[in-house]
Amino acid sequence: MHSVLFILDKPNTDEVDNMQAWSKFQTTVLEIIKNHPETRRLDENSLLLDLQSELPSFSSLVNISQAWKLSYQVLFFEEEPQWIQYPS
Repeated sequence: MHSVLFILDKPNTDEVDNMQAWSKFQTTVLEIIKNHPETRRLDENSLLLDLQSELPSFSSLVNISQAWKLSYQVLFFEEEPQWIQYPS
């Protein structure tokens, strides 16, 4: 495996517990990006991580999501994703 796309299903932040969980997730994401600038944040709830160097970060995302009962999805890539930029 080369990399993983991690997508958290954003909870209803009108509820106090969900707001705390969302805040904790965002803090974790900021720490990961600060310590690993090669991690690509695609949106407020999605990241692309290189598994060769970011396995601990991926583990942190899974752990915090499970601890706060946040649902998430993962998509694994065998090879490095190929980005196409428009206009080129």
